[in-house]
Amino acid sequence: MLLTVHMSPVEMELLPLLCLCLLSVSGTTFADGNKPKVIKVTEGSDVILPCSTSTEEDVTSERIEWNKDVEKQVFLYEGELLLSGQDQQFTDCVSLYTSELQHGNASIEIKNTKLSDSGDYTCKIGKLQTNQTFPIQLLVVPLIIKVKEGNSVILPCSPRTKEDVKEDHFEWKKDGQKDVLVYKGMEDGTRHQQFRGRVSLFKDELKNGNASIKIRTTTEADSGNYTCEFPDLHETLHILLVVGAVSKPSFSKVNNTKDGKQLQCEVSGASPGFKLNISWQDGSKNNLTNNEIQNTERGRSYFLDTTVTKSGTYYCVATMEEINHQVSNKIDVDVPDGPY
Repeated sequence: MLLTVHMSPVEMELLPLLCLCLLSVSGTTFADGNKPKVIKVTEGSDVILPCSTSTEEDVTSERIEWNKDVEKQVFLYEGELLLSGQDQQFTDCVSLYTSELQHGNASIEIKNTKLSDSGDYTCKIGKLQTNQTFPIQLLVVPLIIKVKEGNSVILPCSPRTKEDVKEDHFEWKKDGQKDVLVYKGMEDGTRHQQFRGRVSLFKDELKNGNASIKIRTTTEADSGNYTCEFPDLHETLHILLVVGAVSKPSFSKVNNTKDGKQLQCEVSGASPGFKLNISWQDGSKNNLTNNEIQNTERGRSYFLDTTVTKSGTYYCVATMEEINHQVSNKIDVDVPDGPY
């Protein structure tokens, strides 16, 4: 049986993109003592906050109280759900699995997490002889979406309740300033010139709480931090959009050496924040050598050398697998007969 809390929302503060919060859970025992357990979730996903007795004794008849930041009541159970005094932040998003109480499990699940959910939580199970505190580090990170430059991308957004929003007010912004789209009761507009003619809603889905937008023909300038805000519901969703591209490789060096002909490939113009693989291939597209860059940096050029001993066509290939993007350039090489 799943028991869900129904509460009305309150205003939530805008937090940094990476939010680290510490949960203190009372009434739990873990084999590793007080060593913190790290739980990392993406904003919008669900998370379980564990709280259980080491003896697995039945706590069905016990008082179970979850609080946030000491004074905010998240969940109160005493044989039944007690609504009085519960904070309004967690509307329709906190659940207790009552069938697990007989096993000493008083864990809760928070649905559709927001950055503003971070804070200090405590779980208290009443009338137990032994209470232990176990810290949990909950890391809530924004949704990161990567897309190839020139492609379209959908930025998802919906309120926690998934309620009809076709007559509501919500706003999409980029980097906290640029209006991407402003929607007010059946009408949308007020787009920054950067997005005019390229941004649209899924209007047939508004009745299902879907306030997502589609950005067409993306450019690297579209990369940034996006927020989808419902002012009347006091809800904000954060998304990091990264648009990727890399320039066609060029050949910066072709030299005769004692071992053959040395070729140097240069790759520049790579969008920052991507894995980049550079490889040399022969005419049959067999890899000769490669180099993988874990995190590209803006304005930096990357080089890869190889030495060949046979005349023919050779390719330098730059690949961003995360966005299925690949560019290449070829060079015809005449290698004199050895010895070199």
